Amino acid sequence: MSKISCMFKQVFSRCNTFVLTLLCIGSLDVLFSQTAPNWSSKFDHLDYGQIREVAETSGGDLYMAKNNNEYSLYAPPAILLYNHITEQIIDQSSASFTLNTITGIKLVGDSVLYISGLANYTGPVYNRVYKKNVNSSQWQQICQTDKDINCLEVYGNKLFIGGNFTNLNGSNFSYLATYDITTGVFDSVPQKLSHPVPNTAAVYCLKNNGTDLIVGGVFLNAGTDTLNSIALYNSSGWHSLNKGLQ
Repeated sequence: MSKISCMFKQVFSRCNTFVLTLLCIGSLDVLFSQTAPNWSSKFDHLDYGQIREVAETSGGDLYMAKNNNEYSLYAPPAILLYNHITEQIIDQSSASFTLNTITGIKLVGDSVLYISGLANYTGPVYNRVYKKNVNSSQWQQICQTDKDINCLEVYGNKLFIGGNFTNLNGSNFSYLATYDITTGVFDSVPQKLSHPVPNTAAVYCLKNNGTDLIVGGVFLNAGTDTLNSIALYNSSGWHSLNKGLQ
């Protein structure tokens, strides 16, 4: 039987008024699809590696961000497209795609893919975000930082980028940046995230719930607002989730 090991990141408030469970897909030998009432295995030929994250098209196909076993330098990661009708897998990687580890993937309007990840192990370490039209073979780098990029999410007409970076493309950002999908302009959110302990703050997860953007990580404040590591963000600004994590 194929082995599946999953990493769960769970965030609990001590107030017992809410529980947020964040699921991060970890190492997979085989990816499974659910067909009630049984599970049927797919993609046995993927062998060992990680399916870090998936992005689904409106038609039900899957773009899969695959990291290879132990992040081998000789087995770079790949973006794979799975056709749910033919069950064929097509490699979406190309020579213009330069990452050693993928940390996030997002699909916008069935037309543009965004991926983030680590670009080097042996020399200076860079984390980058790339984008690609789904009908093109060429990836375009849109930003770079020497710190971690942990997650991506689309909210409104912007791509939100979270990590522990304080600069992106040479400009100052505090752990969370936005990229306007229409204009290609980077910006920071109002009231930047902060933590009283230096070099501690980071954004680890982002989730669009259809109304708000849920932001989780290690931070205490956004401007003068106290958030305690978990918060909602929308057009009116930051909002705490109860008392956050205390």
